[in-house]
Amino acid sequence: MGKSERRQADYGTRKHRGAPRGRRFISTALVVIAAATGAVGQVGLKPAQAAGPVPVSSTPGDITTIPGFLIQSSSAVGSGGAAVSTPGFSTPGWFPVAARSTVFAGLLANNVYPDPFFSTNMQSAGGDFGSPWWYRADFSLDAATGLNTFVNFSGVISRADVWVNGTQVATNSQVAGAYTDHEFDLTSRVHSGTNTIAFLVYPNDPSRDFTVSWIDWNPTPPDSNMGIFRDVTLRRSPWVALRGAHVLTKVSVPALDKADLTVKVDARNDSSSPVNTTVTGSIGAVSFSQSATLAAHSTQTLTYALASYPQLSFVNPQIWWPAGSGGQPLYDLNMTATVSGALSDGTHERFGIRDLTAPVGSDGIRRYSINGRPLLLRGGGWASDLFLRSEPTVLDNNGERSPGPAEPSERGVVPHRQRRRPVRLH
Repeated sequence: MGKSERRQADYGTRKHRGAPRGRRFISTALVVIAAATGAVGQVGLKPAQAAGPVPVSSTPGDITTIPGFLIQSSSAVGSGGAAVSTPGFSTPGWFPVAARSTVFAGLLANNVYPDPFFSTNMQSAGGDFGSPWWYRADFSLDAATGLNTFVNFSGVISRADVWVNGTQVATNSQVAGAYTDHEFDLTSRVHSGTNTIAFLVYPNDPSRDFTVSWIDWNPTPPDSNMGIFRDVTLRRSPWVALRGAHVLTKVSVPALDKADLTVKVDARNDSSSPVNTTVTGSIGAVSFSQSATLAAHSTQTLTYALASYPQLSFVNPQIWWPAGSGGQPLYDLNMTATVSGALSDGTHERFGIRDLTAPVGSDGIRRYSINGRPLLLRGGGWASDLFLRSEPTVLDNNGERSPGPAEPSERGVVPHRQRRRPVRLH
């Protein structure tokens, strides 16, 4: 075994001893340095089981997450999107995977490959990763009428065609980029009973695509993280949909005894006629409301500012601090849209009240402060799993393991894996 192979074997099998706890890094605008390691001896979690169609809630404001997919290489399927996305399409030999799963992570969960963190297993892993892969799932709708149906997702690496019930909804030129949010109206393409959504995910090219890449921090996974690593969700609403609710905070500094809030939300009329809607919000016991007339297929941003809503001035608010400087209390924002007294949609967000500034001085240096206190950014790193798995058992194993004693490399530099120290982000 050569020197590089011995290092890889050591990387996957060394039992790290605990190290003294270092000073806590304090940061809010943290440069995230991905330095993923794998769970020693943990090839993959139990794969999601192929099940019947997931029922989609028809209650306005509810969000239904697709719990898992069946995946297969397009080179092994031999059919196009029109067939693959048709309910009842035969899927023998397809692999059941979790809701968030790259191709390689899904194959690991199905025990297709041995432990990639042992010896040179990952380096020698073969596979059809030069072809697009299909992600397929069924969902069911009840017989409720007058509802619009939408699919929302991000986390596609790095591009995909989207098909529903035999019809293409989006092309890979539209669905591109690992962190791009997408929403598509499926209303005219779905029906009561079983429906099918299918993603044809294309091979990832880290040198070209907007993606998740490891540069020189870690070996690149065999599939270059091709797949879907965030949730795909479905929502239904009759007339008005609410999107993008958020809160802007202005804190009195340095007393921190008052915070003025501004709430914003996009109200979208998905019907073909003008609609009068009332959008009501609440933060704890504080409520506020606004009515608006929306033209057909239009969107309007509704703003609840202090001038018109004095109740949005909070006295002695709970202040959010970075980890290590204080607590991270969060408030709940709930909003609903009604039309003629009937619920059309709802949304919920959590937020913290804090004041963050980062001016650039005459010396060209940017200086940060949080809630009126200087904030020294020392840097830090958070290690994502190498295969972008998000199951708690994987993250706990990776995030809580302390680095072992430093070992010199041939260049006299401490290897990156030894420098890594877990940092909790809030």
